[in-house]
Amino acid sequence: MPKKRYMQLAALLAALLALAFLAGCGVNRALGAIMPAVPVAQTPSSSQVNQSGSDAHFVVLDDYFIMETPLGENPYVYAAVGKMKAVATAQTNNQARFLRAMDNQSVLTQYYCKTRIANSADLTVGKEVYILDRTDSSGYHRAPLNAGEKNGSYWFKTKITDISRKAQGQVMVGGGLWVNINAVRVAVN
Repeated sequence: MPKKRYMQLAALLAALLALAFLAGCGVNRALGAIMPAVPVAQTPSSSQVNQSGSDAHFVVLDDYFIMETPLGENPYVYAAVGKMKAVATAQTNNQARFLRAMDNQSVLTQYYCKTRIANSADLTVGKEVYILDRTDSSGYHRAPLNAGEKNGSYWFKTKITDISRKAQGQVMVGGGLWVNINAVRVAVN
């Protein structure tokens, strides 16, 4: 086979391979009729987990907020971040086992939930919320500055009691504590 003919066949083969590759990368209308339409995921809001795996409060998907007692009629109860190690069972009286992040202690409790950052619609009187036990220079409770603060600090489970300063960026919670609204979390159902 002459060299010129060999080069023509090699070029033709390369072109066919490139064409086949590009066809596989493009929209295949023939498959569209038999393949189900898959919805595109909604862009997450600022209260949801971002690409780094944590939200603006450094909370990750497997973080739980755990309490040893229910809120009940108390102005607030202490909460902490923990990782679930065992699910609730009948043998544990419907209590799950957690490893509390702040001190690596094992905690058995029935009072736990996952949370998300509150949005404006969540900020209503009577709403149960979670806030970090840290304040800014003005004395308002604030969001954690890093994952160490999120894990190493107590949180409060409480209820919003006053929204008169919502436009200024604060709400009051049980115990008369003022909180920056960007520091408020709510339970995920």
